[in-house]
Amino acid sequence: MSPGFHFISSVIFIIFLRLFSVKLPFLLGFFFSAAFLDIDHFFYYLLKFKDLNIKKAFRFFESIQHQPKKAFCILHTLEFVFATILLTLIFKRNFFEGFLCGLLFHLLIDLIQGIYYKRVNYRWWSLFQYLSSR
Repeated sequence: MSPGFHFISSVIFIIFLRLFSVKLPFLLGFFFSAAFLDIDHFFYYLLKFKDLNIKKAFRFFESIQHQPKKAFCILHTLEFVFATILLTLIFKRNFFEGFLCGLLFHLLIDLIQGIYYKRVNYRWWSLFQYLSSR
């Protein structure tokens, strides 16, 4: 999904959550992860091509979305989700709870889009799966 879509859907969902008096730290954590999780796409592109052009980075990801197991995005892995769950359980702060919910929201949108367009497998969903394939 495009970063713009994640940004807009996050804002809409935060407005919805605000109607239920959800606390600001939760909303900030949610927005931060849901809207900006795709920053790992840029880091992947930067490491691969040594290029700081963010527009080219996201165009690159659009171009590989139909190629199996092409990209590794660390913030989109199950291990990152589990680490976030662990941090949330340890620190028990609204920000971390919001961050976890935003992360899951972001990944759910990516998964729904991937299923719809039949391209769920263009990225590695697990660090261990990625490392074992090398």
